[in-house]
Amino acid sequence: MRTINKALIAAAIPAIAIAAPAQAQVGGGQITGVVPAVCEVQDLFASISFPDMNAGTTLSDGVTLTCNDVDGATVTLISSEGGMESDDNEDEEIEYQATLTSGVLAAPLVLDTTGAFNNDVSASTTIAGSPDLAAGAAGTLEIELLESASWAGGYSDTITVQLTAS
Repeated sequence: MRTINKALIAAAIPAIAIAAPAQAQVGGGQITGVVPAVCEVQDLFASISFPDMNAGTTLSDGVTLTCNDVDGATVTLISSEGGMESDDNEDEEIEYQATLTSGVLAAPLVLDTTGAFNNDVSASTTIAGSPDLAAGAAGTLEIELLESASWAGGYSDTITVQLTAS
């Protein structure tokens, strides 16, 4: 009878090993990443100097508009003086029109300083978010004098192109 018990025990061990499968192991981790926000105007001229101060004189320079906000951006042209102010007489101002064009704008953005006589005159428009705007869209800022200067001396203004994420 001892032989039978040993045979039964030997047969039972493989059956127990087969009946208890190994537990599956689960593991993993979170994957994250960040894209830094960029909303800027590049390549804007440091200064534009008109060769003469006659109405109709036009100068232009290239700009690059970059904003990777999916909601787009607001672009604003700002004249700090509201025209080209005389260095000798603050009441003397030469009016101009600044026009920003780019493929990402639905229409050109125009800042006309005619009759402004105020500081911080501005014009704004919105730009839809797009792959072109995120990659950096070329544009042109053109400035045309609308009046001629009568008096000798310098005239100046600071124009700012501001790009703000929506």
